[in-house]
Amino acid sequence: MSISSREYSGLANDSYEDRKVGRRAPDEDERVSIEGVEYRMRSHAKEEP
Repeated sequence: MSISSREYSGLANDSYEDRKVGRRAPDEDERVSIEGVEYRMRSHAKEEP
């Protein structure tokens, strides 16, 4: 599977969003639509400076 440069750009841009840290239960996953594709976030980590 490959993605277009536009989709890649959308994913890169979304990586700067501040999201809740940790794992999510299947019924609590965050969903975001990027360039018409829906993504589910099952976990999120944040590197502290």
